[in-house]
Amino acid sequence: MKVSIVGVGAIGGSIAIKLAESGVEVFVNDVDAELLSLLSEKARVKRFDLAKDNVDVVIIATPMNVEERLLQEFPFTEVLIMDVASVKTPFVRIAESRKLRFVGGHPMAGSVYRKSMGWDPEIFQERPFFLCRTRYTDERDADVSEKIVRLIGASPVWVSPEYHDKAVSRVSHTTYFLSLVAKLLGSGFEDFAGPGFSSTTRLSRQNPEMVLDMLRYNRENILADLKNAEKILREFIRMIERNDFEEFLKRVEE
Repeated sequence: MKVSIVGVGAIGGSIAIKLAESGVEVFVNDVDAELLSLLSEKARVKRFDLAKDNVDVVIIATPMNVEERLLQEFPFTEVLIMDVASVKTPFVRIAESRKLRFVGGHPMAGSVYRKSMGWDPEIFQERPFFLCRTRYTDERDADVSEKIVRLIGASPVWVSPEYHDKAVSRVSHTTYFLSLVAKLLGSGFEDFAGPGFSSTTRLSRQNPEMVLDMLRYNRENILADLKNAEKILREFIRMIERNDFEEFLKRVEE
């Protein structure tokens, strides 16, 4: 099986290294030539021309705005396409509109580090890897997708794109903003902070461009969840203002 990975940042590079270690013939493509050279030194990968070279699977691991352009414009023919974007619905819709052989994917793993600093072939070990079908996903393509997921050590979880986007907003996208609030609240007092502050604010160190992509492509879910978070905080504020600590304990223990 020949697998091409377009975009070798933290996630794409980690997938490339792990697949190469598993004996897969891996081809890579990225606009950053230096990054490709670093990856070639670290793993058995080959350079790939998206327009010329033939492979069995193309994994798009680019920023979401780049993926959107690729899915809309590139003449993919007779090749299975996967991606790793943290939003699924808009890309599944584009793929269906073009009748592409597409399986939406998203590993529930990541790094606050960018590019080669984020390469870690073990980052996917025993982590869920969401997979989303389209109307044109046949069983052969589903099996190949699962095989790739298992080769990198992750566990495939099939869901609808809508369910994926709602779930990821709850446990990842919206929690970025809660982490950012904690960081802003602690500003100026970081020297006194313990490990709890560090772990709570870790998500706030995400790449800002990635956050903008989250907002562009999963805006409605994030807005709804932030409003729900605001509602919960207001409940806590009212309880504290009233010294209603019994109600507070009851709410926390739910």
